[in-house]
Amino acid sequence: MFNRMLSFIFVISILTYLSCEQSTDNNGEKAISSVERANEALAAVLYDMINGEYIEEPGDLNFTEPYELYREAYNFDKSNPDANFGLALTGILMITQDQEIQDAMDEWEVYLQSNVPFEASLAKRTKSIFPASLNDFKIPVHDLVKAVAGTSKMAFIEAPKLSTIQNLLENKLLTKLNFARQALDRIDDNPDFVFIITPKMQGDLQADPLQIDLTEIFALEAGVNMFAALVNIGISYDVDFNSYDSLGIIQAFSPGSSFLTVRKSGQYLSDAKNALLTMANKIIGGINFLRAETDDQNDDIIKVDPREESELDDILQSTNDFLDMMTTEYTFMADWDDDSYTPQEELNFNFSKYFNNPIQDFKQLLPAYTISVVRDTIDFDYQWEYGTSTIAATVYFPQTGYYYNNRSYSWFSEGYAYQFADSNINIPEFKQAVDLIITQLKEIPNIRSYSVNLSWGSYLDAGNRQIQQDMWWDYSAETPSQAVFIPVMTWTADSFQEWYFPDPTFNGILPGMTDSEFKRIFGIEADDWSKSTNH
Repeated sequence: MFNRMLSFIFVISILTYLSCEQSTDNNGEKAISSVERANEALAAVLYDMINGEYIEEPGDLNFTEPYELYREAYNFDKSNPDANFGLALTGILMITQDQEIQDAMDEWEVYLQSNVPFEASLAKRTKSIFPASLNDFKIPVHDLVKAVAGTSKMAFIEAPKLSTIQNLLENKLLTKLNFARQALDRIDDNPDFVFIITPKMQGDLQADPLQIDLTEIFALEAGVNMFAALVNIGISYDVDFNSYDSLGIIQAFSPGSSFLTVRKSGQYLSDAKNALLTMANKIIGGINFLRAETDDQNDDIIKVDPREESELDDILQSTNDFLDMMTTEYTFMADWDDDSYTPQEELNFNFSKYFNNPIQDFKQLLPAYTISVVRDTIDFDYQWEYGTSTIAATVYFPQTGYYYNNRSYSWFSEGYAYQFADSNINIPEFKQAVDLIITQLKEIPNIRSYSVNLSWGSYLDAGNRQIQQDMWWDYSAETPSQAVFIPVMTWTADSFQEWYFPDPTFNGILPGMTDSEFKRIFGIEADDWSKSTNH
C-alpha cells in the first residue's frame, strides 16, 4: 500500500513538472509574440511623433498600446529581456498619460493663473502709461526694507499643496523608475542582449536599423538611477505651507514647525544615495562593456572609437572621484568666501552624512531667531514723460551785443547728478522756472531720473527787452506693480560675538568644523553682521 502511494506521488510529480514545463514554454512563446506586437506599436507611436503634428504637451504622446503589450509579455515571461526593456522604457513614458498627475498639474495651473504665491498688496500708485515688461523684471535690493503689509487675501484661497506633488512623484513616477531600474538591471546580466531600433522607430523608413546593446543599457540605467535619485531628494523634506501669504511664511519658518523637516525618517535620502552609487557603477560598467566590444560598430549608437579613449578615461576618473565623494571624506579647493584677495582654501566634506544621517530640521542649524516678513517688489510699471514750458522775462540789456543764459540739470537715482549754468546776463525768471520744475519733479513718487534744460541766446540792442524761451523737461519713474512676502530672520543674539551656529559641522557634513572656523572660511565678519536678515 505504501509503495503504491509513493508511485502515485511520483507519477503526479512528473505530470506536474511536464505540465509546468509545457506551460513555461508556451508562456515564453506568448511573451515573444507580445514583444513583437509591442515593438510594432512602439514604432508606430515614434514614427507619428517624429513625422506628425507638433506636440504641444506631454499628454499628446500616447504610449498606452506598446506599454500594455510589453506588460503582457512581461506577465507571460518575467525573464524576457525585450519585455523588461520595453516595459521599463514605456512605463516611464506612460507618466504623460496619468490622469492624477495631469489633474494636479491642472490644479496648479488654474491656481497660478489668478494668484501669485506670497503676493503682498501694494499701496495705491499712480497709473503708468506703459505696461510692465517681464524682460525688465528685477528685484532691487532696496525694496527689501519696505514695511510689512497686512495678511494677504490669499489666506482665504484654498491653494494646492506642494506635498501633493511630492506624493505623486513617490507613488507614480518613483514607482515606475524603480521598476525600470530593476528591469534594466536584469538585462545587463545578459551580454548578448540586443534591441533593434527599426527605421520606423527612427521616423525614417529609409534609415538603416540601429541596435541597442549593453553599452546603451548601462547608459540608460545611469540616467534612470540619476532621475530616481533626484526624485528621492525632491521628496525628502517637508516643503508645505499652510497658506501662501505672510502668515503662511511665518508659520513655516517659525522654529519647531514641520517645514524643512526630513520625511519618512530619512529613507528617501538613503534611497537617493543608493541610486547615485548605482548610477556611478553603471557608468563604469558601460565603459568597460564598450571597450570590450569586438562586433561591427556601424549599427551601434555608442561606438568604440580609439580617438575617444582619453575622454573615456576622464569619465572613469570623474566617476571614481564621485564614488569617493559619496562614501568617504572628500576635499574641495575653492574660494569659499568669494573674495579674490584671499587665497583658495581646502575644505573637507562628508556627503555620505547628508544621506546616511540626514539633517532632521534645517531650521535648527541656524542661530536662534524669530521670524517676520517684508515685501519684496518683483515687477514694476515703467513711466516716462516729457514736456515744455514757455518762460517769458523782461530784461534790461546795458549795451548792444550777444547775450546768453543757459541752465541744465540732470539727476539719477543711482546716486549722481549733472548741473550746468553759463550766462553773461542774469535772468531771474529763467532761474526761478528751472528751480520750480526741479522741485515739482522731486515730488513725483518712485522717480528714477529727470532732466531740465533752458538755453537762451540772442543778439540784442541796448535797453529793456521782452524775451521768451522754451524750457523742456523729462522724467522716468518706476512704480512697484507686484510684490511678494519674503521671510526675515531677526537673531536672538544682540552682537556678532553672541551669534553662533549651534552645529557648524551641519550634522557631520563638514567634519571637525567649528563656529569660528566656519565664519572665517566663508567670510562671515562682524562688520557685515546685522541684527536681522533685512539689513
